[in-house]
Amino acid sequence: MKNITIVDKATGAATEHAFGNASLKGTSIVKLPFGQESVQSFQQSGQNLVVTLKSGETITIQNFFVVGADGATNQLVLENTDGTLLLGNYSTPYSGFNFTEISTLDDLGVAAIAADSSVPDWVLWGLGILAVGGTAAALSGGGGGGGHHSAPAPAPGAAPGAATGLEVNSAGTLVSGKGQAGTTVTVKDAAGNVLGTGTVGTDGNFQVNLDKPQTNGETLQVVLKDAAGQESPPAPVVAGDSTAPDAPTDLVISADGATVSGKGEPNTTVTIKDASGNVIGTGTVGADGNFQVSLDTPATEGESLAVTLEDAAGNESAPGGLVVADIETPLAPRNLTISDAGDTLSGEGAAAHKVIILNDAGEEVGSGTVADDGTFLVELNSLHTNGERLRVFLRNFSGKESLPGTAIAGDTIAPDAPTDLLVGEDGSTVSGKGEPGATVTVKDADGDVIGTGTVGDDGNFQVTLDPLQVSGETLAVTLTDAAGNESVPASVIAVDIDDTDADADADA
Repeated sequence: MKNITIVDKATGAATEHAFGNASLKGTSIVKLPFGQESVQSFQQSGQNLVVTLKSGETITIQNFFVVGADGATNQLVLENTDGTLLLGNYSTPYSGFNFTEISTLDDLGVAAIAADSSVPDWVLWGLGILAVGGTAAALSGGGGGGGHHSAPAPAPGAAPGAATGLEVNSAGTLVSGKGQAGTTVTVKDAAGNVLGTGTVGTDGNFQVNLDKPQTNGETLQVVLKDAAGQESPPAPVVAGDSTAPDAPTDLVISADGATVSGKGEPNTTVTIKDASGNVIGTGTVGADGNFQVSLDTPATEGESLAVTLEDAAGNESAPGGLVVADIETPLAPRNLTISDAGDTLSGEGAAAHKVIILNDAGEEVGSGTVADDGTFLVELNSLHTNGERLRVFLRNFSGKESLPGTAIAGDTIAPDAPTDLLVGEDGSTVSGKGEPGATVTVKDADGDVIGTGTVGDDGNFQVTLDPLQVSGETLAVTLTDAAGNESVPASVIAVDIDDTDADADADA
């Protein structure tokens, strides 16, 4: 590592010191052989300057902050690896260095030093004698005497460090903090809009008034800009939150009364209360602004609910009201089908509604619930494979029922054989009992159809025969249902009129 150079301001004498701690005997310029990128921090410790490098090394310049009897102060110069020299400006009390290039004539009292060719150019810069463009040459008397002092290439100063100690007052109208003296302070919102500007004072403190109060937990960005236009990294500060969320909107209760959905401020807590003020459900608004909260017990028609939102700071919104009233009667179920096996009934209807299935006698033969996709499949208590008609209702959480939908079972069962068969005395009719609605077919011994009819709703039938059956013929009677299922035949014997007459003559 190169030496540390110390120049006495009073005499211009330069002294080389081994790299390490140094002590100043008078007002001096101290040149350190590294750039700002190597420095972790500059700190004041009493009257001493403590420089901590990123390598972990520490250099203490004793008496650096001692002010001379004439009011002169010590100065610090950093030498970058490319030879660029930066002068550290600072204010009293000390709040940090602002490294800039020296380019003004502010100390003409040491012009004689400038004429001394043995004094390094960087010293003249530190004394304010050598200016950009060769002003020092003019000061040293023209001719060739002073022309050897040429100005180094302009070097930009380091950008200001990020603002620190940031706070937003409770009213949300003022941002305060610390930063590099003389820099311009700009405060922006999350969208990049400027909310306020100001200037860091000579004591390193600032206060900036905001155009619009920030009281809802907003994150603000604070940037410092020096005279050269260089900006610090943005420093965030979060405003206090004293603003309650807006009341929730778009409140809807589900068909089964079990959930409440709506919209509100993201990440707020949702609380739902009944008319008595009891909490019956809680949840959280999602990042997309939507929420859905399950209720401890389903709401009923006519019940009033209050829904509020609470943010992380404890601010609670005004309640959003929801009255569970005027619940519409559900629509009848549709697309009803009984399985071929007769053991299940499927269909479609409003989600979450209860499904109730009754037979023609009004007896419940199955129940279930419509799924979220609007479909249902209900197991039946008994098999229905004989063309039975079932009525299907939907019931909502308030107890309102739909009109019935009708489902007809498939018919795979043949009717029972007819009973109580009787051929009329004149041989013109056959009567009996059987399955209502079934078709009656009467055949003779040759299999020819000699009469047809229908079983009445009371289960009785009477069929006219053609031709008359009066000679003791054996007839076959079958029943066929609407699905084409035919019963086994039942036999009946016609009267024999000749035998009847003979018996009558014998009795006479």
